[in-house]
Amino acid sequence: MKTNHILTLLLILSLSVLLNSCTKVSTELTIIEFVMLNPANGEPFVGVPVKINEEEAKKAGIVSHTIFEGETDANGKCKFEFHAKKGSNFWYYPYINEGYFGTQGEGFDFSYLARPVVSSYAIKKDQYNEARYEITFYAYLREVFKNTHCEGIEDTIYIHYEPSLVTGTAGVIRDFKLGGCEEHSTGGGWGGAPQGYVPVFMGKNKYTYEVHRSSGITYGKDSIYLEQQEMGIIEINY
Repeated sequence: MKTNHILTLLLILSLSVLLNSCTKVSTELTIIEFVMLNPANGEPFVGVPVKINEEEAKKAGIVSHTIFEGETDANGKCKFEFHAKKGSNFWYYPYINEGYFGTQGEGFDFSYLARPVVSSYAIKKDQYNEARYEITFYAYLREVFKNTHCEGIEDTIYIHYEPSLVTGTAGVIRDFKLGGCEEHSTGGGWGGAPQGYVPVFMGKNKYTYEVHRSSGITYGKDSIYLEQQEMGIIEINY
């Protein structure tokens, strides 16, 4: 009888240790939905490889492993539902395969306009999370302005430029003026653009302008639409 009591006690202790060592999992669903689109044309990105990593803080450091892999569908979406592990030592990150789009840096092909902040707070447990990525591609633009009806060095053109998307160095609204009778053209060659061009976002680039001469003021507007990686020239003769 004494032996049986000892065995029972050992069994209870073993089960207690086992249960206490198990990681608790939430009964609520954590939902992560990737949403990927190109805001320049509104088109979704189809077939982009995505994944979700679970990371755990341990004494020896951070341990990470993938708990889901998939691809975006015809609507540029991909959803995964799971029961997240409780505790602040577990967190989850969304990732996408950037190789799908090209390269970043010097000679870049694409740019992020919006994306989830990758941090321990990126994915909130027990609720719906939208991992939204807005990505567009670069094009290259050369500007040429010619005063073909020059009346003198006091001639001045005031130009307002609006890019297809407003963000970063390639999407800055500009207001500038040019004077005199000379032709002005883009110097460029920065950011991986060919000499004489500057990188802009694909889409419609718009110009409105007013020309001041001794004979009066005239107004005009023009635009150019550029596709991904396209090299285009806009020439405004005034």
